[in-house]
Amino acid sequence: MFAAAVAALSSSSSSSFSSSSSSSSIDNDQMLYQSVDVCDEQALGSFLDAVVDKFGRPIDMWINNAGILDPIQPLRQMAYQDFDRNLQINLGGVFKGTKAYINHVRQSSKQHEQLKDATLVNISSGAAQKGYAGWGAYCSGKGAVDRLTECAYLEEKETSGNTNTNFRAYSIAPGVIDTDMQVMIRSSSKEDFPMLDKFLSIKETDAFNTIPFVAKNILELALQEGPQRLPVVQRFPNEK
Repeated sequence: MFAAAVAALSSSSSSSFSSSSSSSSIDNDQMLYQSVDVCDEQALGSFLDAVVDKFGRPIDMWINNAGILDPIQPLRQMAYQDFDRNLQINLGGVFKGTKAYINHVRQSSKQHEQLKDATLVNISSGAAQKGYAGWGAYCSGKGAVDRLTECAYLEEKETSGNTNTNFRAYSIAPGVIDTDMQVMIRSSSKEDFPMLDKFLSIKETDAFNTIPFVAKNILELALQEGPQRLPVVQRFPNEK
């Protein structure tokens, strides 16, 4: 039976720098759920420690998924503080989560059982690969996430501090998923986002990737045997 500890930092449509919109914690035999400020390194460290304490083992896979889309508007109209806020979460939060997990992997052999495989997953976007008018902040941050993840992999694949650990790192564009972010896109104007019709059409035809489909593809990457053989930057196919 496969046993693993997986930590995932996700987000909602709320404006807070957190992993979820809930201020409460949920704890049961198979899950630990906490609201975490991804821009707060100390809070990330506390969450990481709580996961290890809960499951009694190092973390096999760490997923940085927290992110926001706004502001949606042309760069000529965008306030710098709004641009900066986007990057603080979408890039700064990923940097801090990545750093926390890398140091956890390096330290795990000293404090716990050795990790055979350690997988870092940073959720990117198709917007990392090309620009979209109106998404200047979002495209900038996601493009940087791809490069950040490549750097992390190059630095850690042979120098993780534990030569028996296969360190893997992926920056994944999961496809279009019908989340609160999509609701925000569909409520924007064509003046601010000229490609609005494309996303309205995706909704009308239900041409989304589902969460189980994305989770299955992530798990397949994490469960590959031996050192990483696939490119760091991955783009999942359309499910439908």
